[in-house]
Amino acid sequence: DTWRADSADGAREQQATAAPAPRLGLWEIAVDEQLKALVDALGGSERIARTPMPRGPHAMLRVFSAVWIFTFPLAISDEYPWFVAVPVCAVLALILLKAGPRRSRG
Repeated sequence: DTWRADSADGAREQQATAAPAPRLGLWEIAVDEQLKALVDALGGSERIARTPMPRGPHAMLRVFSAVWIFTFPLAISDEYPWFVAVPVCAVLALILLKAGPRRSRG
């Protein structure tokens, strides 16, 4: 019984000596709201980045990239000789075909 009374007195003393919760000013509230909005936007952008691309648009993107890659040398052949156009097109093809969407749905 003595132990319970001592612990109850200690809890009351701790509550009495505890500092009151700090009051937030308008500046802190505004910053807190902006921080919450920033975190929400970050979560939305992560969700978009992690969403896999459906197969249809993914396939069409690859087809249009391939068509562009094969017709681009014809477009630059008037301005550059073939030994410049071919390596340029090869590098662009590598970049376009390897840097495309990595995942597809379904």
